[in-house]
Amino acid sequence: MKKPILSALLLGSLLASCAPSMAGAGAPTVVAPGQIWTVDVSGGAVSTVTVGAAKRRDGSQIVTYVSPLHADGAASIEDNVGYAPAGAMPEFMVVGQTRVDAGKKTAFTCLLRNPVDTLNRPEIGLYRFASADDFAKSEDKAVDSLTDGILSYLEGGPTAGDTTCTLTRVK
Repeated sequence: MKKPILSALLLGSLLASCAPSMAGAGAPTVVAPGQIWTVDVSGGAVSTVTVGAAKRRDGSQIVTYVSPLHADGAASIEDNVGYAPAGAMPEFMVVGQTRVDAGKKTAFTCLLRNPVDTLNRPEIGLYRFASADDFAKSEDKAVDSLTDGILSYLEGGPTAGDTTCTLTRVK
């Protein structure tokens, strides 16, 4: 069976088994629809991600937010954000974007442990990227590229050699 296409929903699905039930869980305070976050990777371009409408998965405390598809020049973009309050794992959020340009798909995620709801405060997270070559091989390969090492990061923080990203809420 194929793994689902990458998005913050994917990470939510992968990590849902690590999180306790949502029963009685309140609404997230760090992430809200309409917020705008920037993702900066050393030596790379800054990407802007807008938080879309909230969707909750049954049996999971993880809340996902998906923005409608939008254009960036000729590219089609989907912004995804996921949030889970502290529980079996540390509180975390993941900001991601899938881009299709000239028929080639790429995606990135920036995963952040213990996010803080402070405007214009840069926070360092774990960066993952799936290239057009990854997607051309298979969606499984792309998913593997995007999820490599995320559980280790959530359990213990970054390790030597991890590619980091800077996540900043600007609105």
